[in-house]
Amino acid sequence: VSEIGKAPLQQALNVTVPYFLDWNGEVHQPTRIQTLSVHVSHFHLKFVADFGVRLLVAANFTFKVFRVPEPLELRLPVVVLADARVAQGSVGTPVVSISACFPLFSDTKVPDGSAGLARGPLALVQKHVRAILRNKLCLSISNLVQGLNVHLGTLIGLNPVGPESQIRYTMVNVPKVTKDYISLDINAVLFLLGKPIVLPVDATPFVLPLHVGTNRAMAAVGLSQDLFDSVLLLMQKAGALNLDITGQLESDDNLLNTSVLGRLIPEVARSFPKPMPVALKVQLGATPVVTLHTHNATLQLQPFVEVLAVASNSAFHSLFSFDMV
Repeated sequence: VSEIGKAPLQQALNVTVPYFLDWNGEVHQPTRIQTLSVHVSHFHLKFVADFGVRLLVAANFTFKVFRVPEPLELRLPVVVLADARVAQGSVGTPVVSISACFPLFSDTKVPDGSAGLARGPLALVQKHVRAILRNKLCLSISNLVQGLNVHLGTLIGLNPVGPESQIRYTMVNVPKVTKDYISLDINAVLFLLGKPIVLPVDATPFVLPLHVGTNRAMAAVGLSQDLFDSVLLLMQKAGALNLDITGQLESDDNLLNTSVLGRLIPEVARSFPKPMPVALKVQLGATPVVTLHTHNATLQLQPFVEVLAVASNSAFHSLFSFDMV
């Protein structure tokens, strides 16, 4: 997670430093300071039990000071410590907030080859840059966290999963934070045509097993059987599991025809002396049932199959139907 977060963090820390007012003995001369680069060399996250996350960010800033007669390049190592509380919002979403933030500065470095600068003016420039970063770095991290909250806020409301179906997430309880992980108990409700998919009440609680996955796993996701049942019920009601098997109706190589079927059912051969294409309409009349086992799952389907033949006028003629168990 830390490696993934480096890129947006570097972008957020690339703050603008305003002009430095340099006193030349008579007037204040504005000196432009440009942030050339920000490199996050270390980004560490640590879980704090019953609180949230502690962040440690080590970054190297490179600035260009446009002084006369030649510009000067400065490098400033910075370490930022921040505490982020993880809680539950009033509308049922996880909310992350920065509760404390402290930037720690090392000595400014002047790379070899840069123009010389007296110790006094250098100290003033360094003081100016530090004052700006002290105010802006923590604000930038806080804004980055607020952007995360915007994404977490999309859990609320109906989110489309198909042309006529939606899903809504809500967080059931306050996030559980230990020294090893953060656990979010999320409830998902599926909707079809604006109406929720309601399952029979099941008193069996769902708990994610401890030590699930591997030690190198970044995240563990547990899906309850109720969620599988809701998804299958939604797909069954929406007709997403229905099939129309037609083959190549106009092809001479199509084996799905009345001639082949007539070898098994004489009535079909008598009704269609000339080979005509056959189509199969498969519909799920009963709700699919999924049973979860260790390392695998069993899906039970009960399709209703209707066999149709294409008549001479291109209309479909129902031959027979049957249930499959």
